[in-house]
Amino acid sequence: MKRLAVALVFAALAVAPLSADLKYVTRLTARPSTVPLPPPTNPMFSMLGGVVVGTIVPTGGVRMTVTLGERGTRIEYDQAYLLVPTGGAMLIHPDGSGVVINPADKTYWKIAKMNAGFMGATLNPDVKVTPTGGSAVVAGVRANQSSMTVRVPLPLPSDGGLPGMPNELTISGDVWLAPQYARYAKMMPAMANGLAAIGMDTMNAEGFPMRVVVRGELFAGQEIETVVTSISELTAPASAFDVPADYKEVPQPAMPGIGIGR
Repeated sequence: MKRLAVALVFAALAVAPLSADLKYVTRLTARPSTVPLPPPTNPMFSMLGGVVVGTIVPTGGVRMTVTLGERGTRIEYDQAYLLVPTGGAMLIHPDGSGVVINPADKTYWKIAKMNAGFMGATLNPDVKVTPTGGSAVVAGVRANQSSMTVRVPLPLPSDGGLPGMPNELTISGDVWLAPQYARYAKMMPAMANGLAAIGMDTMNAEGFPMRVVVRGELFAGQEIETVVTSISELTAPASAFDVPADYKEVPQPAMPGIGIGR
């Protein structure tokens, strides 16, 4: 009986990590680039850069608490962000569909699938990742550093668009990936992995992104950083990925300042 009990304990320990979830807190901020950047290829980028960065990163940055696993993803924000109101959360199902819940008035609304990149972007970027041989400890986890260059083709109109507009954008930066949590990286939906829209989700097999710094001519001399501040495995309750039974469905509201609604 003792041998059987020991065998059952070891079997349980072996299976437990496969059904575990990952909970992490990440901070998204913008700041002046720490690396000198060449002038933009088109003056229009300088004009639009502030708007682009302000849309991606709200003033003061945003903190996201993410619970991620095979049953889905839950993303909570410390302030109103895009489609999520203050105190709300985004729930993304394994098939890419999702909802936003608003505890303030016990409502929820459906959102478009998030498995094709942020806001359905299909830009077909060309991603080049080069390991540097360096590493760093981020939130207590060893992560390997790589440099990256992303070339994003611009869908120009048939007449060529604005004079001098280049046919592609270039984004560069650095990424630190943790092999320890590589299997969770494959589960990350686009909204939990802000890199998906520029094709960086293609390197998820190498590890979980613990820190990412990106720069580009469309960021108006700024660099955008995403860094994990805490991370751990756990077993989240099923309710973390479900809409509470007493919540009422309502139409999706427009995105503040952007006017995108259902």
